Amino acid sequence: MKIQTKKHYNLKMNIFGRDVEYTGKVLEVKNGEFRLETEEDNGCRALTLKEKDILFCEEIPEPKKEEKIWKIRKNKAQDYELKPSVEPDF
Repeated sequence: MKIQTKKHYNLKMNIFGRDVEYTGKVLEVKNGEFRLETEEDNGCRALTLKEKDILFCEEIPEPKKEEKIWKIRKNKAQDYELKPSVEPDF
């Protein structure tokens, strides 16, 4: 199976004699190498791996991202008594 850019894969690879499994998005394929963005290694830290080391490759659907909900509390300055500032002696 030929891997393609901008798709998500489960990969089983043989790297230096060890079987390693990765799950992530392929960012770029060039000259027998590809860049894989995983959860731990994303953006500019994406892994650079060789296509010849792939033992098993399975395309998976894109995982859904969790939406963060921000709760902001605003306190009114009128509720607090302001302290006078400390001025230095010259």
